[in-house]
Amino acid sequence: MPSLIANYKRHVLETQFKKAYSLIQNAHLLMQNDYPLIYEDLNNETDLRTAYSNHLDKLIKYIPNAKLCTKHYLQCAGGKAKGYDSFVKGSYAHIDPDSLTTKSILTNSGILIFMSPWGARGYHIDINGPNKGPNRLGHDMFSFVIDKNNGIAPYTRFGGCLKSDREHYQGFTCAKWAISNTCETDNTKTYWECINP
Repeated sequence: MPSLIANYKRHVLETQFKKAYSLIQNAHLLMQNDYPLIYEDLNNETDLRTAYSNHLDKLIKYIPNAKLCTKHYLQCAGGKAKGYDSFVKGSYAHIDPDSLTTKSILTNSGILIFMSPWGARGYHIDINGPNKGPNRLGHDMFSFVIDKNNGIAPYTRFGGCLKSDREHYQGFTCAKWAISNTCETDNTKTYWECINP
């Protein structure tokens, strides 16, 4: 019975990831058509928090039925969520200190999108919102960068996904593996078979 429950949770997370990834890709592509210098705008602004705030003001126009939240992103779905662990449960992820905490986007399906200035110049995406677990990097939280071609790419700065020399960063690079649905440490498994929700 526990394995059936775990498999069901993995399937739900996989479905939610695909939906969230498709949503941000489509919204960002539409935004590119109207704002062809997204990467330059973000990189030329000296005040990154202002740049990210302005970027979210533009992005929300391309996400139907979403709302702009102007309080801490963990409060956007009502209440105060606990925050995010790294891929390793019980190790708090290094997200809040470097992120734009005063503005985010919450979709009508519960996807939370916010931005971080720690070299990523891109998005953190909680595929099921801050009030639903497991609230862990590589499980329901994924990070992306806006690349030089103005597209969205998985964040790769800290190397591996399932393994890292710094535990509170472990999981930031998992989007790459989730997109290709491959397990970093076992090529006989899919990505979702490698997580333990």
